Amino acid sequence: MKKLLGISLIWILLAGSLAAPLGIYSAFATVGQNANPVSTSTVLSSNTASVIVGNPITFTATISPNTATGIVQFNDSNTILGTGTISSGQATFTTSSLSIGSHNIVAKYLGDTNDVSSTSAPLPETVNPIVITTTTLVSSQNPSTVSHSVTFTATISPSTATGIVQFNDSNTILGTSSISSGQATFTTQSLSTGSHNLIAKYLGDTNNAPSIGTLTQTVNPISAGTTTTTLTSSQNPSTIGHSVTFTATISPNTATGTVQLLLNGTNFGSPLVISSGQATFTTSSLSVGNYSLIALYSGDANFNPSLSNIIPISIVVNIGGSGSGSGGGSDDDHEKNTDNDNNNGKHNGEKNSDDHEKNTDNDNNNGKHNGEKNSDHEHGKSNSKQRNSHPNGKHGDD
Repeated sequence: MKKLLGISLIWILLAGSLAAPLGIYSAFATVGQNANPVSTSTVLSSNTASVIVGNPITFTATISPNTATGIVQFNDSNTILGTGTISSGQATFTTSSLSIGSHNIVAKYLGDTNDVSSTSAPLPETVNPIVITTTTLVSSQNPSTVSHSVTFTATISPSTATGIVQFNDSNTILGTSSISSGQATFTTQSLSTGSHNLIAKYLGDTNNAPSIGTLTQTVNPISAGTTTTTLTSSQNPSTIGHSVTFTATISPNTATGTVQLLLNGTNFGSPLVISSGQATFTTSSLSVGNYSLIALYSGDANFNPSLSNIIPISIVVNIGGSGSGSGGGSDDDHEKNTDNDNNNGKHNGEKNSDDHEKNTDNDNNNGKHNGEKNSDHEHGKSNSKQRNSHPNGKHGDD
């Protein structure tokens, strides 16, 4: 038995001495080790040298040669922030967790089978506190008048602040405006009468903290101006059936609204719209009679109502002719009656009634003519009486 063990040991030693020249010994070397590893270098950069706290910052590690693969570890001094995988010779890492103050960031390349590890030089990084801002709010007019425009201006400090300002009436959002050169403005005419708590809210940006400004805005009711209304007629008196125009003139002529005419205290027509300080109404419907007319101005947002003067109106009939007589008359067109009696007596009951008739009486009697009647038709000529009776004589019917 001892002889067999001795022979086995001799063969093992002999096999080992023969295997070494054949390279079989390399199986005992460390698996994956490169006999000629490549040296590397790592350079670290960031997208900004300083950042406002809470804002993200991106670090980039560049490995040379760019054939290197593997992982880069990013440290804040001795604190590991995170890792990034190399692609095309670079690895990146983004964080927003850095605290306020100065930091030395280091990138550590961990190496691979062909490339040895390397560490970057420290990269200083500053994290600043967010900028504190102030917002002030002013009004273009305070107090203002209801329904009139008022402009609010928010001024943000520092003037480098950017972003949006929101304008509120207490908790009601009125609107928003972008900041330009440190200011934002908003105009409105919707505020009701009374006191309002106006708020300008600066919403902040990446570098500047939000802030608010307030003011108390008083909105007064309209203080209406005084007006006068004057009413005139195009003709007075006027003739029945003929048009007459009534004009109401409002002063000042910037007044708007309507005018209502009142005839004997009752609405006369529809309300008239004012244009350039005047309203007109034309009618031919008034019947014969006497009236009183007045104009009532309604007023508007800026002017008080007013009542015009009262004008009396007289509507009459246009009569073409007139005539009168006692005990005698002429009832016919183109009739001509000539009485040249020189008598001292009386003529009672004379009647001339004929178309185109001409009657001539040349009696020179001093007596009485009773019941004389001359009647002839169609251009007849009456008898001519030239009796020279006794002064006290009497001429009867002839």
